[in-house]
Amino acid sequence: ISPPSPITLLAKLILPDGILEALIADPVRNRIYGANRNSKNIAVIDLASRSIMQTIAVDGNARGMAISSDGSKLWAAETGATDPGVAVVDLVNLAALPSFTVDHPSYNAPWSCVLTPDRKLLVGQAQFQMTRLDADTGITEDSFSTRMYEPYFALGSDGVTLYSGDMNSSGYIHRFTLVNDKPVETA
Repeated sequence: ISPPSPITLLAKLILPDGILEALIADPVRNRIYGANRNSKNIAVIDLASRSIMQTIAVDGNARGMAISSDGSKLWAAETGATDPGVAVVDLVNLAALPSFTVDHPSYNAPWSCVLTPDRKLLVGQAQFQMTRLDADTGITEDSFSTRMYEPYFALGSDGVTLYSGDMNSSGYIHRFTLVNDKPVETA
């Protein structure tokens, strides 16, 4: 697949001591949010001015993110060995809320997350594990074994098809069907 031509650079953003790991669009405001992995913050990027409005400090190294359909909350997987698990951000007030804890051994930190229509947060962990949390309380509801290593997620428009890119499989994309918010791998 070739990129469109010509490519237009939206903005060149300078993030001191950071790496912009992932982006997610705000469904309500003219903004995108960037997970700034090495600086433990979320960059709030205003699209009209093409600039960083502010950064929001979180407890860990942010990676894959999810956002509520009403634009009120953002969740970001935190990947450091001692990080709590999932950062939670109030997007109305642009403030960090208490992080959710995801129990994990140091080698299997949360890597990405996706929000289901039933407000369940599916958190992909670095090595072959997925955890389901209640998106409002952070309570762990279930845990599943997977064949994914360092996954990134996309939820289909039907709200039940979950796609995952996998760093371990040379470009494979996994497809799951969510049955009662539990991922079932499908061909």
